[in-house]
Amino acid sequence: MNNFCCIILCGGKSTRMGTLSKKFPKNLLKIDKKNRIIDKQIKKVFLAGIKKIIFPTGYKHQEIKNYLNKNYKNKDFLIKNTGISTSIGERLKKILNNVEENSNILLINGDTLLDFNLKDIVKSHLDSRKMVTISSYQFETNFGLIKIKNNNICSFEKKVKMKTINSLKNSHYVINAGISIINKSALDKFIFNDSDFEKKFYNYMIKKKQINIFDIKGKIFQFDTPKDLENFKLKKIKV
Repeated sequence: MNNFCCIILCGGKSTRMGTLSKKFPKNLLKIDKKNRIIDKQIKKVFLAGIKKIIFPTGYKHQEIKNYLNKNYKNKDFLIKNTGISTSIGERLKKILNNVEENSNILLINGDTLLDFNLKDIVKSHLDSRKMVTISSYQFETNFGLIKIKNNNICSFEKKVKMKTINSLKNSHYVINAGISIINKSALDKFIFNDSDFEKKFYNYMIKKKQINIFDIKGKIFQFDTPKDLENFKLKKIKV
């Protein structure tokens, strides 16, 4: 897929992982005997036909670089140290010169595993003819939920699968999956001056009516805490 590249964000400190991230960055944490988080991400990207991957690093840059150079020789990878405390927007700004003009960028959070075919979101993006595609998904919350109707409690539930959150009349929220496709030309025109890149950029593209939404049918696994990693291993989930 010549007009596509992938950016896997992997520069954060992962402080919520506690002692697990003191030795390794989150991307290099093992999810089974053979694979680390980053291995599964790379395999999914390759299966979609995307060969060029850029890794904007920061925390534990050298460990990520050494691992990729050792295990993925002769691949079209760029591993660039973008700083430890750098925001997402600043990381992207620092690597844009390494992305070919008019390329579509598949942007993936470094702590996210995908259980669906990335070709589906690629097709949705191309068919939409929009400059940006963001994705939504259904997730299962571990929090207890209290259902209220007309100010009366109806039920208490746990492990609820959620896709939408009711809001004002005639509107609702969907959950952002942390996976998007962005045409480089949209970023070329964007002013990177805000630490909350996603909120500012996506609202900017919404106003321009240049944003598409893709509803993920498969599953998304996000690793924020040691418990997330432990649950994933216990369930022996294959992605």
